[in-house]
Amino acid sequence: MYRDLPNKNTAYAVTAGDYCGEVLVYIKPDTESYKFLSLPKLIKRSIPHDKFEFGISNNILDVVEELPDDIYDFLVSQYNSSK
Repeated sequence: MYRDLPNKNTAYAVTAGDYCGEVLVYIKPDTESYKFLSLPKLIKRSIPHDKFEFGISNNILDVVEELPDDIYDFLVSQYNSSK
């Protein structure tokens, strides 16, 4: 089955739903979900694979940009240091 996978260094704008107005930076995959860091709140978000795919397919998640490596690395360290 084809999957819309999140890409490393990519930031996604959330245009509807509970996280509307947030920018989600993809951090890593998990068995059941994808892990993101939410901007500007710096909150860890876990989004199930099927909900991510639904969000991409229905334009709820829009790619904002691919972040430069230094900024992405900083955000990963923020993710790792947050609760």
